[in-house]
Amino acid sequence: MRLFIIVVALFAIIGCDSPNPRAFGYDTTRLSIEGSDFTVRSNGEVAEAIRTDFAPRREHERILLRAVVAIEVATGCRVDQTTVKGDPALVAARIDCDTS
Repeated sequence: MRLFIIVVALFAIIGCDSPNPRAFGYDTTRLSIEGSDFTVRSNGEVAEAIRTDFAPRREHERILLRAVVAIEVATGCRVDQTTVKGDPALVAARIDCDTS
């Protein structure tokens, strides 16, 4: 039973900030935007922002906007608004670093 609890706790910790498998090796930046904590990973063409803190349901609508800002701040690039996809936990988008 103890081993089971340890394994479950380990998976919970590992899963909190794990990137999309395609994002392994991308540049990583951790930052806070308006009280929301994010880990942003990017390769110069695409980026993803993983929220790493708790957010009450009433904040979920604003999380997407904060995640887009986090991507732009972390990468120094403009987010292509037509490619933004995700949920309150993870947001992904294409970035344009030529016009930043």
